[in-house]
Amino acid sequence: AVNYICNLETAGKLAPSEAYEQIKDLWQQLQRSRDELDTPPPDVELS
Repeated sequence: AVNYICNLETAGKLAPSEAYEQIKDLWQQLQRSRDELDTPPPDVELS
């Protein structure tokens, strides 16, 4: 997705500020996903 945004910006189809905001939003989504994965697993009883 970042490559696509960069290509649009390079081609003049997307303003640099808009490209920056879109990449920043993607980064924040990635951080939220990582934070959700870092939650400890539920206790599981092994029998």
